[in-house]
Amino acid sequence: MQTVESMQVIQLLERLEGLGANPVALRHSAGLTPAQLCDPDERLPWEAFVRIVAAAEHLTGDPLIGLRAGLSRPPRGLLVYQFRAQPTLKVALAQFSQSARLATDPIRLEVREGTRAAWLCFALDDPESEAVLGPLEYLAGILIRLLQEGAPAFAPRELRFSHAPRAPLAEYQRLLDAPLRFRQSDCAVGIAPDLLAAPLESANPLVACMLDEQIERRLAVQRAGAFRASVERTMEKLLHDGGVVAREPVARRLAVSVRTLQRRLGAEAVTFHDVRDTVLQHVATTFLARPELSIRDVAQRTGFADEDAFAKAWKRWTGQTPGAFRRQLGPRNSDRP
Repeated sequence: MQTVESMQVIQLLERLEGLGANPVALRHSAGLTPAQLCDPDERLPWEAFVRIVAAAEHLTGDPLIGLRAGLSRPPRGLLVYQFRAQPTLKVALAQFSQSARLATDPIRLEVREGTRAAWLCFALDDPESEAVLGPLEYLAGILIRLLQEGAPAFAPRELRFSHAPRAPLAEYQRLLDAPLRFRQSDCAVGIAPDLLAAPLESANPLVACMLDEQIERRLAVQRAGAFRASVERTMEKLLHDGGVVAREPVARRLAVSVRTLQRRLGAEAVTFHDVRDTVLQHVATTFLARPELSIRDVAQRTGFADEDAFAKAWKRWTGQTPGAFRRQLGPRNSDRP
């Protein structure tokens, strides 16, 4: 079964609500419960994402609401921070193309360089299905906003879609403000070749290295479908529920004994302590990226005794203080100590 990160569904619902669609009705259309959207790292059926876009089109009578939603707000999350931390747009796009499956299984991204333009080609599995055209246009909007976030000078050279227009061309043109071509062999965003080599203003080698490694670990776990993945999800749910990440509560939630928990992790050449550290660092990274949370809030939410204990752990993981990391994410994230 193909899946999508719950964070992507949450952001989709937020964007559609901003365009006047009822998020509760959309959630019901996909058969999702509020509990399934509590954990932003949970994996949900990709079909639920497709149904939400289809329901929004039906309820609003707007075939382009997916495209509007993708363009409406900048994307957020670990993949976006990873993208913005890379040295150049070319490196950022190459890394993003490799990491995008963390967001959703069916996505396909590829950068093709030409003399007149470079192309960010994008696709979703089963491109012949009418059902994925709305999500495909939503993805086009997301990619454009992502490129604008990384390189403020970016403007699409051309936009190509493999399908026929789903609304009047004038409306596509108004939304995208770029030359458009439909019924092409690929969906792609055209980029000025010289823009690829331009340094990103938000580049940060330390943050990039840390996020590259963290995302690669998560992708490896996702590919493996291992017992470790279940343990990590359980730990993250415990943290979001205000619980303690210890062997007994984790084993209890997984319906195994503590001995079995340790034995099965050992079979995958990892210890409970290793997995716990990985999860705590991931969750702490997510919380530190939220400017409304103080570092004391982050320490409490990740189960540390106090702010000093959290700061020591964070420095052991990253070699820097939580405050320094937060400042590197930008001014909005450095407001709170």
